[in-house]
Amino acid sequence: MQMEVLVENDQVKEEHWRKYMERLLNEENTWDDATTCENVERPCELIRRDEILKALRTTKKGKAAGPTDIVLEMFMADEDCSVDWLTSLSNLIVAQGRIPLEE
Repeated sequence: MQMEVLVENDQVKEEHWRKYMERLLNEENTWDDATTCENVERPCELIRRDEILKALRTTKKGKAAGPTDIVLEMFMADEDCSVDWLTSLSNLIVAQGRIPLEE
């Protein structure tokens, strides 16, 4: 095995980071089943219109469309209608606990 002496700060940092990540991602952690959590059921909080509007306004513009081929600028073209529709859709998803199937 050949050893290489690292003399540049960036090389040293990179080597330490690489070793750390290899150990972190490949180390088995033991599970003792001592951790428990109670299920809490209560009515869902509705997502408010102002939360949707804030999310739209703070989202970075000019991003590529996802699998739906919808971009932010489409929602912003008719803000009132879009915000109402997105609020209803979001609350439906929360209430049903699943994303509705495409119809």
